[in-house]
Amino acid sequence: MFEIINLNDKEWNLNKEINTSGRNKKYWFRNNKEEVLFKFIKPNTREHVSEKIAYEIGELLNISVARYDFASYNNNEGSISYNFKEKESNIEYFEIVKFIMDEYPNYDFNTMKNENNGKDYSFELCLEILENLNGEKLIEDYIRMILFDALIGNSDRHHSNWGLYNKRDKYYFAPLYDHSPSLGFNLTDKKIKQFYKDKRYQNSVLYSNSKSLLKIKDKNITKHFDIVK
Repeated sequence: MFEIINLNDKEWNLNKEINTSGRNKKYWFRNNKEEVLFKFIKPNTREHVSEKIAYEIGELLNISVARYDFASYNNNEGSISYNFKEKESNIEYFEIVKFIMDEYPNYDFNTMKNENNGKDYSFELCLEILENLNGEKLIEDYIRMILFDALIGNSDRHHSNWGLYNKRDKYYFAPLYDHSPSLGFNLTDKKIKQFYKDKRYQNSVLYSNSKSLLKIKDKNITKHFDIVK
């Protein structure tokens, strides 16, 4: 069984000075060793379970994924992620959207579209950006990310939840994170039972309705395994 870390224990201190963005309620905590982000789960979901299992799968497959653990705070269930941003002064972290907007200033952060030239958020656009930065190793890790998302059914790989480290002007992939909308996170107990009994429903969850934000632009392909093909 996995440990549930109690953030009400005296070793943990709530950091009230850091504001967080995103749809979910989140708090930063620190002890004498590390800093963690506690994310409250949304009602009627198992987002914390998805985060933890996605991390464990990544570990098994040797894919760099930010560490997640189960946690509780004031009797609220949730998950914690450990601050993976390296603290060395010569290392910086950038979300992929930074590179997109550097290259295409008219790219709209909120809509992930570019009305001027059609350079919307897509497999091709991100491939172009990575090729311009560092070549083969970035492309290899990019494909690994796409395969990993297909495996876990991650539906929310937007331009602000993956990125790159920069060290001495060389870029490389940072750990992947934010996998809450995956692995059947919103299936009810009834739907989970149906999943194991109904082959047609199982196929719809795993294939037909498993979609990515990183579409193949020219063909408007959004299903994970169609992108993999």
